Amino acid sequence: MIIYLLRMEVNSDMVTVYVTLIVRGYKTYSQVPDTLKPQVKAELEALELGELAQ
Repeated sequence: MIIYLLRMEVNSDMVTVYVTLIVRGYKTYSQVPDTLKPQVKAELEALELGELAQ
């Protein structure tokens, strides 16, 4: 259970990292790992930057 909770926290942190890199232009949505794409897309859309998740 603890490992699951830690993994969730790490995924959340990685989503934030990827969103930041995409917004700043260092990465593109296609470079995001498949396991994180839905969460990254949701965060970008919440920031009204959904066009970056193409």
